Amino acid sequence: MGTSRAEKTPSDSIATVKASLTYRPLLAAAAKSGLRGETVKSLRDKVQASVDQDANVISIVGTDDTARGAAAIANVVATTFLARERRDQQQETKRRRALLTEELASLQASLTPLNQAEIGSQIATVKGELTDLALNANSGPALELGERAETPSSP
Repeated sequence: MGTSRAEKTPSDSIATVKASLTYRPLLAAAAKSGLRGETVKSLRDKVQASVDQDANVISIVGTDDTARGAAAIANVVATTFLARERRDQQQETKRRRALLTEELASLQASLTPLNQAEIGSQIATVKGELTDLALNANSGPALELGERAETPSSP
């Protein structure tokens, strides 16, 4: 049995992450990412995920006829999941930045001497949200691979 561990931040939903680890599109991507001979159907029987909410850790367990195969399954599913999470996080950041930039431009266009205090305050808020977004985007991924599954040296 191979086990990979992904460390999780408290702000994310562990239950959602656990469910997505056995979701068909993720398993299909994992099967295409180097698990020769594996299919979604075979991986559904070979991949299990468990959570330790107190430690914010998700364990991904792969089973196979060989220890090397089990470790490979756990590692490929974990890395496929993390790559998809990073991509989704980047897309969400890009979408949010575009919305905030558009809102900022709209507010700046509507600025007049009569509404300067109110609109100026809203502009400052949006600029602050853009700064926070940039800081969060540069802080790294919300999820990390804590430990790769290793093939045991003895049974």
